[in-house]
Amino acid sequence: MQDSLFSQYRNQFNALLDNNQDFGIIVSSNQTMDNMAAALALYLALSDSGKNAQIVSLVDPKVEVSNLVGIDKLKKSFDGIVKQYVIALPYRENEIEKISYNAEGTTLNINVIAGEGGITFSEQDIKIQKTGSTPSVIFTIGIQTQEEYNSLVQVNENLKVINIDNSGVNGNYGDLVYVSPMFSSISEVVGKLIYDSGLVLEQDTAQNLMNGIVASTGDFANTNTGSTAFETAGILLRHGAIRQRIKMNDKKDQIRPEFQPRPKTNQPLIEKQKQQFHGQNQGNRPQQNQPRN
Repeated sequence: MQDSLFSQYRNQFNALLDNNQDFGIIVSSNQTMDNMAAALALYLALSDSGKNAQIVSLVDPKVEVSNLVGIDKLKKSFDGIVKQYVIALPYRENEIEKISYNAEGTTLNINVIAGEGGITFSEQDIKIQKTGSTPSVIFTIGIQTQEEYNSLVQVNENLKVINIDNSGVNGNYGDLVYVSPMFSSISEVVGKLIYDSGLVLEQDTAQNLMNGIVASTGDFANTNTGSTAFETAGILLRHGAIRQRIKMNDKKDQIRPEFQPRPKTNQPLIEKQKQQFHGQNQGNRPQQNQPRN
């Protein structure tokens, strides 16, 4: 079932990567180590591959996921990738004679040369406007219904939606649907997509994904850990990831705690019970055979 999803959409997925430049990633408001790790890894892979990527969520990130690489890139809305800055100046005929620019180190100076009458406007009259692009392809990570992200993006016929989730109650919306409760983590799905499609898989990306898989599968000990998790983990290890124990407050992502010994029972009572037990056994035990005369 899982493998068929990847093969079913392989050509469409690769075509969307090849034919688009602006990508958006929306993470569920019910953030877990798994879905946040998967979303940030996807953001890193797209960015490292030369794509314009943005990642958003309606809520601030939890403290538990603050160690994931790229968490500082998470926003609450799509601002658009900036394509152009426009510096707007008040214009009066013959007031500006020439406009030029020159670079000084990492600074670009735009020079406005006045005419004979000088410049009459002030700094407060100068306006800076930026224009940007909105994503043409959206990845939804751990989001069950379209209503959950309607406020973040304007759905239209040109927008392509890739739905990635392992929930059994997902609405299976979108153009490409990578959804199955048979997946033990969302990170394993994203990891396989990144690797199979040829997106750049750097060590930080691999580590995020490994953290997500480890958290969701109980360090690969949960009974629902599937073959895709092990397959993806092997790929991630080859790209520099290491297995780390992840502790989460979220029960869904919580690795089983280490064994804790039971509290010590009242010791004098135990000794008394032992003495009574041995005394009873001594009384009931048959006498040893006496040597013959």
